[in-house]
Amino acid sequence: AGDILDGEGHLWGRIDDQRLTTYTYPTTRWTPNQPVFSLIPMNFWQGTPPRQYNIRLRVYDEESGDVLSVTDQRGAARRGST
Repeated sequence: AGDILDGEGHLWGRIDDQRLTTYTYPTTRWTPNQPVFSLIPMNFWQGTPPRQYNIRLRVYDEESGDVLSVTDQRGAARRGST
């Protein structure tokens, strides 16, 4: 899931909940420093002006539903990552 935001933090659309990759490549198989690619449809709201936008994605633990943290190379949580 995610949000589409302008540079001032205004919301201009939502990204529906879905798997980032196919069912044959779950997050449990991802390895550190390995890029993972996926096409994700973004639904901009009607009337959204053309400009650059920021994408804020949330990744959930499949079992608990908790939002997973973004971590740096040392494993420390990074706040405000988009």
